[in-house]
Amino acid sequence: MSKNAAGEIPATGLPSRRRPTHPGVILLEQFLREIPITQAEAARRMNMPVTRINELVRGRRGVTARSALRLGRLLGTTPMFWMHLQANWDLWHAQEEERQRGRTSSATPVGGREPVVVDHR
Repeated sequence: MSKNAAGEIPATGLPSRRRPTHPGVILLEQFLREIPITQAEAARRMNMPVTRINELVRGRRGVTARSALRLGRLLGTTPMFWMHLQANWDLWHAQEEERQRGRTSSATPVGGREPVVVDHR
């Protein structure tokens, strides 16, 4: 898999030398510990089981669209912040799985076109 000068996989912006940080780690280290708020209190305020928050923090669960909405409301972020973190995590793991299987892509580009990169900032 080719990489650009920043060490990213082109057209994805994903780091190539390390896996992206799981959204649960961001939740714990950048939000819950900084505020501070416990997982139990966060779960109560978002009306969800504390086990769901704990599984997210431990990297055993991903962020769903519904969870992203709730996290955004609770923490003053956008739901897209959480969805982008999750998408980066999922894409990196899918690319890594293809790399380990010796594949670079399971699709052939149409007409030799390069992937379109959209900046959502």
